[in-house]
Amino acid sequence: MRKFIVFSALSAAILLTSCKTESNMSVYNGDYTVDGNTSINVNGYSADLSDYENAEISISMADGQNCDIILRNFITGQPEVIIPGILSEDASGAGISFNGDGSTTDRTVAVEGSAAGTSISSITITEHITVDGIPGEWAIGSVSVTFYHPDLETIDFSEAVPGLQINVQDLIAEINTSIARTLEESGPASHLWFTEDGYFNEPPLCSYYIRPQESTINIFLRKSIVTELTDELKNNPDAMNLISMLGFTSLIENPQSMNIALQYRIENNGITLIASQTLLDPYEEMLAQPLSVIRALLDQYITYETLAGDPDLEGIITPENFPAFKQVLMNTYDTLTDGRAEYSMTLGLVPYSAAL
Repeated sequence: MRKFIVFSALSAAILLTSCKTESNMSVYNGDYTVDGNTSINVNGYSADLSDYENAEISISMADGQNCDIILRNFITGQPEVIIPGILSEDASGAGISFNGDGSTTDRTVAVEGSAAGTSISSITITEHITVDGIPGEWAIGSVSVTFYHPDLETIDFSEAVPGLQINVQDLIAEINTSIARTLEESGPASHLWFTEDGYFNEPPLCSYYIRPQESTINIFLRKSIVTELTDELKNNPDAMNLISMLGFTSLIENPQSMNIALQYRIENNGITLIASQTLLDPYEEMLAQPLSVIRALLDQYITYETLAGDPDLEGIITPENFPAFKQVLMNTYDTLTDGRAEYSMTLGLVPYSAAL
């Protein structure tokens, strides 16, 4: 009987201790935010806190020390990433440590860190791109442009100069031929690289993320980098005057991160990148004023003296036909900027080693 009582007492103690531990771990459920003392290291680079001012983690305990670590605004291109992990209490009882490994659509993510109170003390993130065919060193092997507008098959100057018409597609073909010739003469001067940990060209200035399901690769400039660029512009009075005239002052005074989305195809051991007019869609309203200002500047710049002084127009422009000639140029500008044009630039990237 005595043995049974001792056994029962021990069993109850073990059960109570187990329940207490599980209960204690559950109190760590919740959000932990970045503050001025948080140390952030991403792929071996110390991060600027201004790039992560809206970042946080959430801890959701499962059983024992197992938990989900939810990263918000830490991973480029991913507002939220859920990482299965382990949580442990610091020996002092003043905070917690966490670590885990997971993946997104384009990379693996490993995270470890610590937190105290409701703040993240430190966090280290390591990424590895898993989309085949993107990471590597590349050279620009080809560049071509396309353009289409339903009302602009030709630029018709015949009212000013009888018989003078410019076929737009012929003009585009000449531009592409000129670009190809320049690339052939210059050789593989361009050197681009997409690193395996998610950076473009100059780590950690530019990063990139891939949306395989949308076939897009996105070049991302963090807020701290854009701020450095705008600070340089602020020290250039001529540049600031132009920016002010175009109505871009608010962008300089309140810099934000920037994202450039490109379509991509992986083919023939290379990458094809395509930039289209959709890049400008988010800025359509913002561009209304600059386009209006540019039109006014063109109207002032296009004078008889300016055009007559161009060697390519010698003998074509006369005081009599100049008004009609200028009107065609202004009408063409209006057509180009009416929002119905479709245009793109295609870059063909080849392995840098093969281009040497």
